[in-house]
Amino acid sequence: MKIYFKTISLITSVLLLVILAGCDQGVKTEDLTEVLKTKNIDEIVEFIDSYKEQKNKAELDEIVVKDFESIAESTEYDDFLYMENFVKEVKDEDLKNSLQRVIDDNITNKVIAFTSGKWVRRDYTNLDGAVAEIKWNDKKGTAILTGVSKTIKNDSHFQKGDVKWKNIEALSEEELVYEDLSKSTDYADYYQAYATLDYSKGQLLCKVSAEKSEYANGNTQVWVKKEFIDAEKEVVKRSDFEKDENKRSSLYCSSIKQKKKGDRNIRLRKAIKMRAKRKGVIDKMGYGHILFQANKDDPIFKYISTIQNAECQTFVNDIKKSKYAVIYTGDDDRFIKMYFNSKDRLIAVVKGYDYDGFAKRVG
Repeated sequence: MKIYFKTISLITSVLLLVILAGCDQGVKTEDLTEVLKTKNIDEIVEFIDSYKEQKNKAELDEIVVKDFESIAESTEYDDFLYMENFVKEVKDEDLKNSLQRVIDDNITNKVIAFTSGKWVRRDYTNLDGAVAEIKWNDKKGTAILTGVSKTIKNDSHFQKGDVKWKNIEALSEEELVYEDLSKSTDYADYYQAYATLDYSKGQLLCKVSAEKSEYANGNTQVWVKKEFIDAEKEVVKRSDFEKDENKRSSLYCSSIKQKKKGDRNIRLRKAIKMRAKRKGVIDKMGYGHILFQANKDDPIFKYISTIQNAECQTFVNDIKKSKYAVIYTGDDDRFIKMYFNSKDRLIAVVKGYDYDGFAKRVG
C-alpha cells in the first residue's frame, strides 16, 4: 500500500510542532524567525495571533519589529509595499503602531527605492522619449540621460550622458527637490525644481521654477518608470482611430476640416465610455503621452472655441472640466487626444491627423 503526503506550508508545520511539543512551551523565537522569512502576510499574521497570550509576547513582537527595521533598509520598492500591506493586516494595535513607526522613520528609503532606475519622458515635448536613470549615493540622487529620442525634434541640445537632475533629495514621501538642467543654443544652467511622486501610476510630475526654463510658465514635465511602460505595451490599432467602441457616442463638430489633409475631419467625440478610468485606458492602449495643458495652450480647445454652434460649445465645456490630456499617435499621422477629469475619468475624445501641424496652424 502506498502512502501519499500532502505538502503543507511552513507556518502549518511550525504550529503543528508547537502543539506536539506541548502547549506550555508555546512559540519560540526561532520559530517566529523562520516564519518571517516566508514573507507570506496572511500566514505570518496568523502566527502572530497564535502567541498573543504567551508571556514572551513582548519579546516575540520585538523580533517582528527588528525584522521590519532590517527590511526598511532595502533598495527594492516591493519590500516597502510588503511592509505597508503587512501593517494593514496586523490586529494587535501596539504592534501595528510600532511597525508603522518603522515605515514612517524610513520614508526616505522608500522614495529612494521607488525612484531608483530608468524613467522615460512622456509629455509630448521636444524631450519626449528621453530616458534618465536615477542613482542615489546615500541620501543624494543624480539623474543622467541614457538616451534621447530621435523621433521628436531635440531643439534643446540635450545629449546622452547629460546630468539632467542633480542634488536630488526627498522632501517627503510624495515630493522631491532637485536642480534641473536647462539648455539652449545660448546657455546651459541648472534651476530649482520639484517633483511629485505618484506611486500607483509610476509617475514623476515635475515643475521647474526657473525664469528662463520652458516650464516656468506652469507646464509639467511627466516622467514614467520604464518598467511600467515595458509592462504595458502600446497597442494602438487603426480601428481605435476609425470607430468608437460605444455605439451611443455622440459626434460633435463633424464639419471641422483640416486644410493640410484635404477633407479629413477632426472628429470630436464624447468619451468611449463615460465611466472609463485612466487605468482601463492604459490596460487597453498603453500609457500614451501626457499633457498638463492650460486651455489657452491647447490647440483643440482654442480652435473649437471659435466655432459658434451648440455642439461645439458642449464639447468646449467638457474640455474645461478636464485636468489633463493624453495623446496617442499612430500610422499616417493619426492621433487620439483623450481628456480626463480630476478623478481620472475619461470625459472627451478627439481624433484627427497631424497634431503638430494642426497646433502650428492654430498658433
